[in-house]
Amino acid sequence: RKLSERLKFGFRQSIKNGRVLGNNRLWGYDKKDCKLTIVPEQAEAVKQIFELYATGQYGLRSLSQELTRRGYTSLQGNVFNTSTIGHILQNPKYKGWYCGNKTQSVDYRTKRNVLLDESEWVTYPDPSIPAIVPEELWNRANALYKRRREEMKSHSSGLSFHNRYPYSAKIYCEEHGTTFHRQVIQKKKGQ
Repeated sequence: RKLSERLKFGFRQSIKNGRVLGNNRLWGYDKKDCKLTIVPEQAEAVKQIFELYATGQYGLRSLSQELTRRGYTSLQGNVFNTSTIGHILQNPKYKGWYCGNKTQSVDYRTKRNVLLDESEWVTYPDPSIPAIVPEELWNRANALYKRRREEMKSHSSGLSFHNRYPYSAKIYCEEHGTTFHRQVIQKKKGQ
């Protein structure tokens, strides 16, 4: 417990001194000596993500396909994962803000963390973090992302989603024991 408390104190002191903690592989940035510098090629992809998404014409899946069509790939050279795009859209660092206190350790022995409510996060403009996108664009894209996420939650709550088709949740896989759920995906070429 004492070691855990000392580490937390050290983290707080590092944050006060303007040192960026956390992930070393933040898309669009290079992290050296706890300072972020912009990687121009990756930053261009991040700008495209925000600009295209903020138009309202792209969802995460279609945005991933559009990025691939434009020649942007993940660090491994693959198609952008939709969850990666979602994380990029929600990260305040891209507008030059610090964001911390997202999780809290529940048990220092098992290292189990819980995600805190967004109202408990610590966010503020940080001059040591170079912005890739303007704050106005980041806010517009995030407002759209949150609205769409809430709409999806309301439409896919329990029975309304699973029982939309007659055999949904009534056919079971013999090998895995999972239920069948019919999905229809709309693409530009049709269903």
